[in-house]
Amino acid sequence: MSKINYSSIVNSFNGRLSGSVFSSHKGTNYLKKHNPFPVQPFSLNQKKSRGILNDLSGLWYSLSPVNKALWESYASLCHRPMTGLNAFNSLNLPLVYYLGQDYRIFSPPAFPSTPPFISGLASRKLFDGSIIVSWASPVLSDIYIIVNFSAMPGRSDKSTKNWTHGSFLSSDQLHSSIITGISDSTPVRIRARTMDIFGHLSPWIYAPSSEFFGISISDTSYGQHSINVFNSFLVGYGSPVSPDSYHFLSGGAVSDVAWSIENDISFFIRSTTGMEGYIPLALSVFPQLQFFMPTGLNEHSQIYNSGGDLPCIIVAGAGDTENETAWDIEFFDNDPISEEPADASSYSNGVIAGKICKIRNTLGCSFSTARTLARATASGGGVWTPEDGYGIINVEAACS
Repeated sequence: MSKINYSSIVNSFNGRLSGSVFSSHKGTNYLKKHNPFPVQPFSLNQKKSRGILNDLSGLWYSLSPVNKALWESYASLCHRPMTGLNAFNSLNLPLVYYLGQDYRIFSPPAFPSTPPFISGLASRKLFDGSIIVSWASPVLSDIYIIVNFSAMPGRSDKSTKNWTHGSFLSSDQLHSSIITGISDSTPVRIRARTMDIFGHLSPWIYAPSSEFFGISISDTSYGQHSINVFNSFLVGYGSPVSPDSYHFLSGGAVSDVAWSIENDISFFIRSTTGMEGYIPLALSVFPQLQFFMPTGLNEHSQIYNSGGDLPCIIVAGAGDTENETAWDIEFFDNDPISEEPADASSYSNGVIAGKICKIRNTLGCSFSTARTLARATASGGGVWTPEDGYGIINVEAACS
């Protein structure tokens, strides 16, 4: 962007000339490059808003002198300068846009106000590209929630889009499902605001991304083994994850667990030996932090006896059609890293964690529900055995 200082002969220039745009703001003149790809050129939403404003402006002139005086008085109380017509349009535009012509108001409220702010706003992107948006408050039938979404595929003048309307509903419903049409791997931003029955709007609140709720890959040291465990997780999950959702830790199990709790991590994947010894630690942080571990031996023998009472840790085995590693286990799966015929439960552990994560994120359910569904629909047909557990998790079956 260039700043221009004009002479006494030419003191202003506005408009577009070839590939340049001349403009001014607060007494300063600017020269900018013309963008031939505006982000929302004459969108349907813009056309709808312009049509509503045209109708409202015409309606203003049919109001009685008393009503116009009330609107002028209301406008004088607003924090920014406006006329009665501006105030009339600003409150009625969102009412008509979201609720329809029957919700227009012809007399203003007693004074300007802001409806209750949203608290506890969260979002979860599901397997099919849709998004579940939830909030803790307000919970009122006469306070509405407006939700917008925006894809973030990477900056491009040709493809980057502005905010798109997602949903509008009363706040007492506490959640909304939005069909975005955006691919599962594309990050999406969510924002929401409230509206009252007078058309007052609250500021936008932005939802933190909560698709994964954080993943810790804990190991004795950071190296290729840790990376392989994470790559195995991606195989199980079936799609990329955002770089800020996973963390490699190697400070020791107790320290790694403490860090994970402090940073609101929910998945704790540790592919090392000694699973049975970690049960008390895992139980102390369950269900806030879900442990995934192998039994700890890649030989087909029993090194842990659950007695049929499985621990809070989801215990993994490895094998193509049956568990070929130690037991008791809860599930087994393929090792996507090692060359056949080897099967390492370190890596099948990552696959199983990825599948449980996918089930939970797809359905927007709890760990407990995802785990129960995984058991019921796995290859074992809902039947558990010490050597094979419930079998191989079937994500599609669990989610249907």
